[in-house]
Amino acid sequence: MRYSRSLVLLAAALGLVLLTPAVLALVFGMPVSSVYGLAAATFVIEYGAAGAGIALGMHPAAVFAAVNAVSLGIVLASYACLDAMADRSLRMQSFAQRMAEKCCHSRWTSTYGPLALVPGMLVLGFYVCAPAAWCLGWSRSRAIPAMIAGESIGTLVTMAAVEGLFTLAG
Repeated sequence: MRYSRSLVLLAAALGLVLLTPAVLALVFGMPVSSVYGLAAATFVIEYGAAGAGIALGMHPAAVFAAVNAVSLGIVLASYACLDAMADRSLRMQSFAQRMAEKCCHSRWTSTYGPLALVPGMLVLGFYVCAPAAWCLGWSRSRAIPAMIAGESIGTLVTMAAVEGLFTLAG
């Protein structure tokens, strides 16, 4: 049962990462290679890739959509991989259970919970926040939107900063 959920998450992640850039390139009339380059940069520098997209003259809406779609895809893929590992490893299951039990007694996690992922995404990124949320057993319906909200804030701030630098220089 859970294994099939992992496959669905992985398929959704691949769809977001592979199809969204092509659709955005068609909609905004940009070279497909540029949008895929932006998507690839998102894997490495996360929301910082938005600065590169703006600097290359890409449409801001396309940059925002591409960075956030790839980010969501990475978060979903992280959940899929962690679910698949937990399905096959008793050690992984017990680790996740111990983490959830320890952290449910923490004042910080009981107070803020998944909302802590919003600033967490700005500081730690999706390669840390997604596994942390999974280990803590936080509701996906709350954790994933919180992570994407943090990613969106970082993307918008980066885009505004780069636009501002161009305005000052130009």
